[in-house]
Order: sequence, then structure tokens, then C-alpha cells
Amino acid sequence: DSAPQTEFFRYLKQIGYRIHDRALRKDQMSGGRANLDAMIIDTIVRMEPLYDTLVLASGDADFCPVIRKVRAVSPKRVEIAAFK
Repeated sequence: DSAPQTEFFRYLKQIGYRIHDRALRKDQMSGGRANLDAMIIDTIVRMEPLYDTLVLASGDADFCPVIRKVRAVSPKRVEIAAFK
């Protein structure tokens, strides 16, 4: 972690955000590429009872099915920030 990133996370925590991070694992099926999408989807589903609002910063369409599922089973607010 860099000092600016650590400071940013500290600020987010101070204003009430929970930060969930994990060490990246290498996925042997994808030639050693980190399987970050699967980790994010797992966290969204596993932590669903604990949040009121999900903020996802991604333009990846791979997250659409899990977002639809969260919206279908609970009254969660979902905010998506997509980037090109």
C-alpha cells in the first residue's frame, strides 16, 4: 500500500465507509491472471446482509447478473460508477 492510498482509506473509514480488501490470488485457469471479478462478486453476495448501499466502481458487464440478483432479493440501493 502506498501512503496516499492508506490515507485515502483512512479518510473513507472516518466518514463512515467500510473498506473490504483482499490479497489477490492467482487463477490457474486464466493463465495466472488474478481473478478479481470473482472476488468482487463473492464479496457482494457474502456481505449483502451487512450493507444498505452497494457502490461499485466498474464498467464491466460481468457484474450485471449479480447486481440484478441483489436488486431482486433485497431493497438495496446500488450505485455504479462506470469508466471507459
